[in-house]
Amino acid sequence: MEIVVSILFFVAMLFLIARALRTAIMGKGAYAEDRVARRLSRLPEEYRVFNDVYLRNRGRSVQIDHIVISRYGIFVIETKNYKGWVYGAEEAEYWTQNIYGHKYQLYNPIRQNSSHVGAICNILRINREKVIPIVVFAGSATVHCSADCPVIYLSQLHRVIDEHKIVMFDEAQVAQMAATLTSSLVVDKNRRREHIYEVREQIAEKERLTANGICPRCHGQLVVREGRYGQFIGCSNYPKCKYTLNV
Repeated sequence: MEIVVSILFFVAMLFLIARALRTAIMGKGAYAEDRVARRLSRLPEEYRVFNDVYLRNRGRSVQIDHIVISRYGIFVIETKNYKGWVYGAEEAEYWTQNIYGHKYQLYNPIRQNSSHVGAICNILRINREKVIPIVVFAGSATVHCSADCPVIYLSQLHRVIDEHKIVMFDEAQVAQMAATLTSSLVVDKNRRREHIYEVREQIAEKERLTANGICPRCHGQLVVREGRYGQFIGCSNYPKCKYTLNV
């Protein structure tokens, strides 16, 4: 019996070491995306799966973790790999990650994925109602968010996709959209480096605007407001623009 326990312990340790090495080699984000990609590979053949997609939309670089084209709609999936507690509102610019009392800000993944949905609608020439955005947390984080967009754990991904069974496209349309997306892919070997550079430039521009009291979404004036949980910074064009920042 002791030998069996020792063998099981040894196998478990090998698994944990292999997973840690895989994470270190790939990076936390890439490792999470790989886990989601492997889960999506189990979908039936009628689902066309695209992973780690780079596109150009209206002159800007766009990176989308996963796109699934099906008769039941197009699933645009943003993958996150966090630990601790993660919480935020659907309209907020940033969410909060809390790890043992230490708090960090992260860009709202729902808003991030919303821009991806817009790019897909533009490239494939489809209505937004036919796209299903999903945010998947593939790490160990406990997530608290009330939103219309599904914000789920990896174990829930197949169930959420399976819930959508209303036919929106026929097979010919699915094939055409898959072909259009394939032809739109940016395949240059420097695509990741260029994308990161563009994103950093966009972040710098957003920080410059907010530092000068200008809303980065609509260029309205930023003002201090009173909310349920105290003061916050919001756009003067509310409710048309719902941009907010914590004070």
